[in-house]
Amino acid sequence: MPPQPIISASFQICGHAPKLDLCYAGDTHAPLISTASTTRSQVREAHTLKIRWFYPLLCLMLILGSAQASAQQQPISWDITVGFDGAFRAESWFPVVVTISNSGPDVSASLSVAFRGAGTAYRQQVDLPSGANKRIVIPMTSGSGNFGDNRLDVTLREGSRVIRSETVSPRLIGFGWNVIGIISDEEGALAELSTFEERSATPTSLVRLKGADLPERLEMLQALDALFVQAVDTTTWTEQQRSTLRAWLDNGGQLVVGGDERVTRGLADLLPATIAGNGSPSNLQGLQAAGWSLRDTERQVPLLQLAPAADAQVIATGEGGQPLIVRRAYGSGSIIQTAFDLQALRDVGNPVALWVRLLPFNQEQISLAEGLRSQGFSILRESLKLPQLSFLSGLGLFGFLTVYILIVGPVNYLILRRFNRREWAYLTIPLWVLLFSIGAYAWGTIGRGSSTVVNQLALVVVPQQAEQGKALTYVSLFSPTRSTYTLEFPVNAFVSDGATQWERIPGNFDVLYTEGGVEVPELSVDVGGISLLAVEQPVSTPKVSATIQTVNGQQQMTLRNLSDRTLSDVVLIRGDGQAQEIAELAPGADQTVQLKPERFFYDLQQISDGEAVQRLAVVQQVGNLLQSKGLGGFVAPGMPIEAPAVAVDPAQPVPPIEPVPDPAVPQPVPAVQVDPLQVWHVLAWEAKAPVEMQLNGSPVQPAGDTLYIWAAQKEQ
Repeated sequence: MPPQPIISASFQICGHAPKLDLCYAGDTHAPLISTASTTRSQVREAHTLKIRWFYPLLCLMLILGSAQASAQQQPISWDITVGFDGAFRAESWFPVVVTISNSGPDVSASLSVAFRGAGTAYRQQVDLPSGANKRIVIPMTSGSGNFGDNRLDVTLREGSRVIRSETVSPRLIGFGWNVIGIISDEEGALAELSTFEERSATPTSLVRLKGADLPERLEMLQALDALFVQAVDTTTWTEQQRSTLRAWLDNGGQLVVGGDERVTRGLADLLPATIAGNGSPSNLQGLQAAGWSLRDTERQVPLLQLAPAADAQVIATGEGGQPLIVRRAYGSGSIIQTAFDLQALRDVGNPVALWVRLLPFNQEQISLAEGLRSQGFSILRESLKLPQLSFLSGLGLFGFLTVYILIVGPVNYLILRRFNRREWAYLTIPLWVLLFSIGAYAWGTIGRGSSTVVNQLALVVVPQQAEQGKALTYVSLFSPTRSTYTLEFPVNAFVSDGATQWERIPGNFDVLYTEGGVEVPELSVDVGGISLLAVEQPVSTPKVSATIQTVNGQQQMTLRNLSDRTLSDVVLIRGDGQAQEIAELAPGADQTVQLKPERFFYDLQQISDGEAVQRLAVVQQVGNLLQSKGLGGFVAPGMPIEAPAVAVDPAQPVPPIEPVPDPAVPQPVPAVQVDPLQVWHVLAWEAKAPVEMQLNGSPVQPAGDTLYIWAAQKEQ
């Protein structure tokens, strides 16, 4: 085989004498061009040869080298999922799931997620041995909005070196929107629910979940208002997921379960009916009793035989009286169970028209938990008791200024005149000013104290007769000097910046999840400043029962304190803002109160001050949220609505009396409504700081007050 031609070239510029050597190598090497001193044209020709051969080869080598270096430096691969179905709800907690693999050497790094331009980053320390494949869930919240920028930066750092970074853009669901979740193994199941907003005139968003995506913490599940479970095996859900689902229902969630044995097996303890076997196929004409018009009244669908529980309400029955839809109240929420597959509704009519009637969505009545979260900063700001922040007394300030003016003016003049040294005023006046300035600074410093002060205000929404509730605790940290603090909380705490969006300092507030708990490291607080944190976690609560009965035309409430804890400053607030005070509810107490509201909640008189807050100010703020036009309460499905008495004008003709419905004829089920005169909440206080915490590595015992909130139930 003949030797391959080889062309080698070198170009050098030494001083002012360019030199170009271009050789052809075959059997022998012979220079094509060799010159030590060239003309300008020869130099141009040499440059042309250099560009023609050298630059392309150099670029190719750089590209190959860069690709090889990139492959060596990017052993980390990941998949990022934000929220539910790529969406998150404003001012709610949601998960960021990062499935991360490492094909390179061992890595110990920090994984952080933060909204672009936001003040809080949520971080978790991650150990990635070679060959590791981990699923990391980082809870986070959008706070009170990001001024329209929903981009989320996900970054993996080892020390100061960024190993990998990616920006994702999840979908934002507005605050106050209804969010409907669907859990199903069927692709595109219940797609018709996407038109819910058109039927209900309420902003609604639809998200899809897998069974494994069901959160194990109530804080994240509360982003959903309703949940449809269809064609999925619920026995694979963890006990923690089922426990969270029960807590979500207690706090007002709406669960709809389709007629599928796989669904009912894992949720049997929640459902309003048990499965007694397969029923006979039937049409769904009985659904007209729920106020729904069917398109096809003859189509036969498979049914399960439902055996309703004693406290369940049968919404509609099929041929032979077999239940088609059964509903039961669960805490402040409800569960709807159907004997048929939810997909079957599409074949006989528009399912959305039925669900609009059966699901108690109301655009003006967002959940109490959402209202407390959005208004918590205002509640604490209006009620916090902190003498260090109080203004100087007017009398003291007036006295200080009076003494200052007298000494700098006439006293200084009289003294200098006495010694015949009036010209010294140029020296004595600045000295007096300096002395009083030092005194004013010392006065202010002493007024701030020398100790860091930590206070807690906890707002706990408690299901009736439950011994655990979800606490939203606002922690205030007052610093007399400019200092940096590290705060530590239990592992089950969800911590966020409690300040409003416009008061946050970017980079000052980070949340670090560790194996032992949750940290807020290096939190900087200015001189005499306050840093505010919001901590959400489940807490132990007093077990209380509050039921309403009507006796001889008069409403009365029976309160039972089934715990060994004393509750003070008890207040009953009706949905229209009228309130009634009860001094105390002792352990084991059983007290019946005639419901005769005495005054508006702004005019309460018997509420005392707590250890950390002015309790009356808190009750006034919470009372605003409980009014029917803001939040209102939940009326259990099927509860009769009693209209308030209306004065009759004798000058107006009396309207005709409507006929009484025949009980033998199925009547449409009324949509769930809220009558403010039928909604009562019980508010009670306990002098307790529920959140355990450490400050700079040492346990701290803050002053604290806890307000418990129960929704009273009406006995049937």
